[in-house]
Amino acid sequence: MAQILPFCGWRYDLSQIGALTDVIAPPASPLSPQLHQALCRRHPCNAVRLVDIQPEPGDPDELECQRRAAALFRLWRREGILVREHDDAFYAIQLLHSGPAGDYERWSVVGLVRPEVSPAGVITPAYSADASETKIQQSLQLRLAAECDVIPVSAVAVQRHPGSRLSLTELLQQLVRQQTPLECWNDDGVRWRIWPVTDSPAVSRIHQHLAQSQILAIADAEQLLAALRQQQLLATSEQPPGPRDPATCALICITGADDPGMPLQPAVFQFPPGYPETGAELRTQAEQVLGMVCRFSGNEAEASADAIELSALNDEQPCFAVGTPDGEWHLLSAPARCRTATELLELVHQTLALAPARPVAIPTENATDLLQVPPAMIIAVPSPWQYPPAATGRIGSILPAHACQYPQLPAGLVFSAHTNVTGFSQ
Repeated sequence: MAQILPFCGWRYDLSQIGALTDVIAPPASPLSPQLHQALCRRHPCNAVRLVDIQPEPGDPDELECQRRAAALFRLWRREGILVREHDDAFYAIQLLHSGPAGDYERWSVVGLVRPEVSPAGVITPAYSADASETKIQQSLQLRLAAECDVIPVSAVAVQRHPGSRLSLTELLQQLVRQQTPLECWNDDGVRWRIWPVTDSPAVSRIHQHLAQSQILAIADAEQLLAALRQQQLLATSEQPPGPRDPATCALICITGADDPGMPLQPAVFQFPPGYPETGAELRTQAEQVLGMVCRFSGNEAEASADAIELSALNDEQPCFAVGTPDGEWHLLSAPARCRTATELLELVHQTLALAPARPVAIPTENATDLLQVPPAMIIAVPSPWQYPPAATGRIGSILPAHACQYPQLPAGLVFSAHTNVTGFSQ
C-alpha cells in the first residue's frame, strides 16, 4: 500500500514575487522556446527555470543545467523568495475551468508518496503511463542536484468501500470551508485555489482517507520511478534516511476517482482473434452462458458512445459495452454471477473465448479510433478505475483524457525540499 504523507512545503512569498500567476509554469517538458522565454520574462523567479532547464553556451557538461537549477532553488530559499510551511501539511487544490464543454471544478490534494517495491518486483503505487529511461534519469539528476521535487505525479484515489464515507472531494471541501485560499489565474482562464491544511485533526482525516484508498498514478510516472531510485541509492549510504524523509518520496497530486471534474472516457480492452467476430456470434455464445445477459445496443455511427453511456447507468452490477468488427454494439452483464468488473472480465474470457488468450490493452493513442471501427472484439467500461492493477498488470488501456487529466497542476504552487537548510554556501 502506498504511503501518502503530509510535508512542510515551500511556497512563493507573495510579498516578494507579487502574484502566483507570474511564477507558475506548465509541468510538461520540454516547452517550446517561445513559451520558455515568455515565462522567464514574466518573472525572474518563474518555476520554468526548474521545470524546463535549458543548456547555455559554455556549459562544461550536460549536468550543468541541473546544477544551475539547484543553485536557483537554494538562492530563492536563502533570500526568502520561497518560504517554508511551519507544520506538516496536505495542500487542498481546487481547479475552476471554463471551456467549450462547459464549466467544471476538480478537487485534489498534494502530499508526498513513498514508492515501494514488493519481493515480486511490483511497484506501489501502480502507474499507468510508461516512463522512458531518459526522462527517469533526467528527473533523478534534478532530484539529486536540486534536492527538491518540482513536478508532482498525477494520481487518482479509488475508494475501497465506496458509499461508506465522504468522498475525497467532499472531505476537502468540508475541511477548508472556513479558510481563505491563495489564488492564481492562467492565461487560458483556468483558476487555481490552494489551501495549506495544517490542523492536526484535519491532516489525520486526510491521511486516514488516503490510507483506505487505492492510489493509481496516471501521469508523470518518471517522477515516481526517480524517487524510487533515489530511495534505493540512499538505502546504501552510511546514514540511510527514514521512511518519512522527503528524499525517499515523490510529490504527488491526488484526485478522487469519483470527482465530478474527472474525465469520463472509458477504459478499452481489445481481444485477439478467437473471440466472437460478429454481433450475431456474440449473442449466440452469450445465450449459452448461465446467467449472462447480452442486449443489442445499436450499429449506427454513435453506437459506441451510446453503449458506453448505458453501461455506466447500472451502479449495482458491472456492465460492459462490447463492440464487434461488424459494427454492432451490445451491453453484456451477468447480474447473478458477477459483482465486480474484474469478475465479469474473467467470465467473458473463460466463456466466450474460442482460443486461450488474455485481453490485450489498446495503445492509448489508438483507443479513440478503435471505438469507431473495432478490428476485433473490444470491451469498453465506463471507468478504468473499476479494475485493480492486477487485472491488467498496469492500467495501459486508459484513454488520453485520463492520462492527461487536463489541466495538470502547474509547477510553482508548492515545492518539496529534501533538506530544510536555508543557509547555503556559495
